[in-house]
This record gives sequence, structure tokens and C-alpha cells, in this order.
Amino acid sequence: MKAIFSTEFASADELVSQHIDVPGPMPPSWWMHWRERGQFFDDDGRPKEGRYVWPGIEEAFEEAAIIDLMRRMFAFRPEERPIIQEVLQSDWMVKWALPELERSSQME
Repeated sequence: MKAIFSTEFASADELVSQHIDVPGPMPPSWWMHWRERGQFFDDDGRPKEGRYVWPGIEEAFEEAAIIDLMRRMFAFRPEERPIIQEVLQSDWMVKWALPELERSSQME
């Protein structure tokens, strides 16, 4: 298991490239203002050859419900991220996480 993002030996621009690798492209206006993008991506936004490309959300998780939730939580713009009530009412939380928490609590 590997962290979704790693700050180990990473510059701020490397962290930005990791964030783009995992959930996908940043808003176009942000992309155009990121001066260092050419170090990590070609003119079409594809990762440059020779650099480690972090796996996308679909590769990191198997369950579609967690993929949907993570994609929404990783939105670049804060106003596009779910509020806590939406997270708690998400399919993943309702169908998997909360029932598992309940089961594990009963075993203690």
C-alpha cells in the first residue's frame, strides 16, 4: 500500500503533478498559470516520459463508490468538494464504511 500523495523528497510542483496524476486535470485557468507544468507534462497535458506517474483513482481503489467519493473530495476548487454531510451520506459510507464500523464496534 502506498500513500495517495507523498511529500517525501517532493517539491511543491511535484506535489501538484501528483495531484493531477491521481484525480485528473486541474481547472484550465489554473493550468495556464502553473509555470512549471512543462517539467511534468507535455503541451497536451500528458505526463512526460521518464517520470513516475502516480496511479489514477480508478487504479488505486477497486470499489466504484469509493472512487466516486474520492474524486469529489479531491476536486481542486474547494466549493466543488462535498461537505461532511454529503460524505456521510455517500454510497460508500452508507453501504460499506459505517456498517463495517458498526460490526467492528460490536466485536470489542
